Amino acid sequence: LRSGDGQAARAGGVGKVSYLAMPASSAVEAEVRSWAVLSVPSSVLAVFDVSGSMDFIAGDKSRIQLASEFALAALEIFPDHARVGLWAFSIDQGGPGQDWRVLEPVRRLDALVEGSTQRQVLSGWSEQLTTLTTGGTGLYDTALAAYRQAVRDYDESYSNSVILLTDGANDDPATIGLRTLLRGLAAARDPQRPVRIIGIAISQDADFAALQKIALATGGEAYLAEDPHDITDVFGQALAAR
Repeated sequence: LRSGDGQAARAGGVGKVSYLAMPASSAVEAEVRSWAVLSVPSSVLAVFDVSGSMDFIAGDKSRIQLASEFALAALEIFPDHARVGLWAFSIDQGGPGQDWRVLEPVRRLDALVEGSTQRQVLSGWSEQLTTLTTGGTGLYDTALAAYRQAVRDYDESYSNSVILLTDGANDDPATIGLRTLLRGLAAARDPQRPVRIIGIAISQDADFAALQKIALATGGEAYLAEDPHDITDVFGQALAAR
């Protein structure tokens, strides 16, 4: 060891060196498991609620503005080899009788889409989410359709998930019921193509209990952002827990 000017240590070397305490083996194993999980690239189908209630003001911004900012921030987290797609949902958002709208299918973020990268295209859509808000919350049909699509798009080289973000309860009178949804999720689940739903409930207005059941039916988890400003922190918790 030498000092900053390159001079050798004085006779006798650096003297006594204090050793760090050895960590517990359980702590080491936990860290190794976490690294093994987090080092696997992500394949995410992000499904955003754009019902009318997302226009409600939370502090100085609307919920949909905060969700839009969250989407843009999340895109910065993912590396180019991550796979990300984006849907929006509200009653009849995708046309009469279809509550989900496919904004972009799942692709690598560095994939080219008509001269732009998937990352650039998703950034553009994220900024436009505020223009899509209308109608009620078509949660159940959307959740089932998104999960089925994610299972079809499964890639074994990735950690595959659906991020379902909503601020309300299902209020589409033409939708399937919660029990039918849970049965549909169970039927679509494939141990050879594991996909988890990560639910993010925004505010106390969201049906967090239903979102928990939906997530648990796929081996996933649900998180509550009581303050919409906490969406990004909640998303970080969700990624760390995958």
